[in-house]
Amino acid sequence: MISVFPDDRTHDSRNIVKKIYLFNIVTVLASILMGAYYVWVFIRIWGVAEEEVVFWGEISMVTGLGGMLILLLSHLITERTCFFWQAVPLFLLAFWSLGIGLLQVIPIVFWLSGSVISDKPYAPKSVFWGAVPHIALLLLAVAVLYQILKEWSSAAKKV
Repeated sequence: MISVFPDDRTHDSRNIVKKIYLFNIVTVLASILMGAYYVWVFIRIWGVAEEEVVFWGEISMVTGLGGMLILLLSHLITERTCFFWQAVPLFLLAFWSLGIGLLQVIPIVFWLSGSVISDKPYAPKSVFWGAVPHIALLLLAVAVLYQILKEWSSAAKKV
């Protein structure tokens, strides 16, 4: 596996967190940007959006900001404390990536269903291309979760 951080001689949670930073940062930024699109851009382009669409955008932004806080917490904790407390951010990151992945399932289903996004007659119909960013974010979340579990299992084998 190619690591962003070349210091890969020891397997502890510090190295695991460093390895998954890049995937996490991309996933966090994608979640925040997608939420911003649903909250602001979608309304400005189409002029109308269902309340659920805007609410999903707000949830996506808050989830992305929560992921950013977990990343900051993981960086602070892994640099200064014992191994037990270093594992806490890894579990938080794993649950966060699982949650952000599951959050993408509903928009993917709605975009692929072909239904109309709004009650207004001029609103766009759902198309496959609307699901592509959600599929990409789902794959990023799965990649983060996979890398956490893979690195954690290899670290457990070495202990």
